[in-house]
Amino acid sequence: MQEILDHEIVQNLDPFGFDVFFSDFVVSNGTTEIPYDYISSVLSTKPFSSFSYHDALAGVRDLGMIAAILTKRRQSLSAIHGLEETLLALAEMTHEVPRDTVYSYAPRNPV
Repeated sequence: MQEILDHEIVQNLDPFGFDVFFSDFVVSNGTTEIPYDYISSVLSTKPFSSFSYHDALAGVRDLGMIAAILTKRRQSLSAIHGLEETLLALAEMTHEVPRDTVYSYAPRNPV
């Protein structure tokens, strides 16, 4: 039961403020350029070390999606400075793998 509550809480969180990017990306059918510098800037200035457990789960969800976009475009995670390091730090906080899984997407994506 707690797990279901966790997912419902996470669905409503946007700890890095990337919801606008994702909605633009979906609307443009995935052709939108990835704002590498913007994402790097957010990762370097957002105090994710103070994230709650639920924020960290949402962060892994969102950054995992960005990592998946990079992978699909055959780009390295290093294309976005700080992405890999942030994923690893958040994974340590959540005790989950530092990349996207069906489990991190399906129940935790916003409705």
